[in-house]
Amino acid sequence: MKSLNISIIAILILFLSACTKNTIEDFSSDNSLTITSPGLYFTPDTLIINIGDTILFDLTATHNAVEVSEDTYINNGTISNEGFNIGYGESKLFIANEQRVYYYVCQPHVTMGMKAIIIVL
Repeated sequence: MKSLNISIIAILILFLSACTKNTIEDFSSDNSLTITSPGLYFTPDTLIINIGDTILFDLTATHNAVEVSEDTYINNGTISNEGFNIGYGESKLFIANEQRVYYYVCQPHVTMGMKAIIIVL
């Protein structure tokens, strides 16, 4: 079953990396990391982590990070799914509390490709 999960995650990564700037980082052995917004993108824009890992969002004043549904993400939408919401210029912690994919966007810049994913194993 674990090999099936890994295969599914690998396929998901390949599919979703086509929607990002392709800075995939595997932090599944770390328990704390940082996501920044140095330009019109998040870095890294694809993370692979474990349940319970802590992410520090350290955003610049013109960017936010709002969790959205998969459909909203794919269609470059901006409507929140009521998940995490990191405000403009905020430095805020997020703890991954379940095994799934978290999709998020910068609302004013999503049409320029400013979106990212967190894959929690």
